[in-house]
Amino acid sequence: MTMDSDANDAAASKNTNEPHIWYFAIGSMCNPISISNRELKAIQSFPAEVMDYKLEFFGPSGVAGAVPQKGTTFHGVLHKMTKGDKEKLDVIEMGYDAEPCTVKLYDGSIIENALIYVLNPEKVKQFYKGRATEVEDKPPTERYITIIIQGCEHYGVKREYIDWLKSLEYQKRKDPSEFEAFEVPEDTPTLTMDDVCAADGIGDNPLYMTVNGKVIQIPKVLGEQMLQRYQTYKSRGVHSQEVVLHTMLYDPLFGVMKSQSDVSKLCASSTEDMIVAWSKMMGDKGSKVVGWINLEYKD
Repeated sequence: MTMDSDANDAAASKNTNEPHIWYFAIGSMCNPISISNRELKAIQSFPAEVMDYKLEFFGPSGVAGAVPQKGTTFHGVLHKMTKGDKEKLDVIEMGYDAEPCTVKLYDGSIIENALIYVLNPEKVKQFYKGRATEVEDKPPTERYITIIIQGCEHYGVKREYIDWLKSLEYQKRKDPSEFEAFEVPEDTPTLTMDDVCAADGIGDNPLYMTVNGKVIQIPKVLGEQMLQRYQTYKSRGVHSQEVVLHTMLYDPLFGVMKSQSDVSKLCASSTEDMIVAWSKMMGDKGSKVVGWINLEYKD
């Protein structure tokens, strides 16, 4: 089946009662690896243009956000997904609201009432409530803009849009010499993987994960949905923050990781640096080191 015929099918299917939605991706979800890592499945995908929105970047990591603006358009990837996957997206895009939008495929077909996730300032304020530092908008990170560019290239988004993405200012990756690490008290014990497995976060139980040779306690202030996500990984035998975070925040530099044996030492120190930064933003509500642990690395 050709793309043209697929696109015509796409335009026609919007009027059926099948349990699917059309979702216009603008950030990480433009990338097929990010989709797969988040256990979502795109039934069909098309390069496309959304009407009456502009693209901006928000927050300290410069995440993409669609802002309503009459007469303005930008490009991305239109995915057909199940309503079940849409519910997963609602959890992933916790700082956004799914809003209806009109999308134009490259053959001229129009998809009405597709969904685009629009940043909700009140949800963002709630997420950062009580954090220790001010939150300011910054350009996208090098990791993030690379993911978007690679995804757009994969799905055949117009070259002029990709060239525009490549022209944007971005936050360069830190040099490893600049990475921060947790301060670990001298009397911190060495724990075993059995200790980490037992701390599953259920009830009054603490939630332990490993990162860069350390065991950290995950703060329950992150919320029930995030804690459940960690518990799901732990129930599968995954206790590595490197694996969990880079599944959600795929980084082409480190590739796809399924277990601790896929983690490089550079990835481990980079991940710890990321968590330290987040913990500083959260003040005394951030992650804390509770132990040392011996871990294997792929290098």
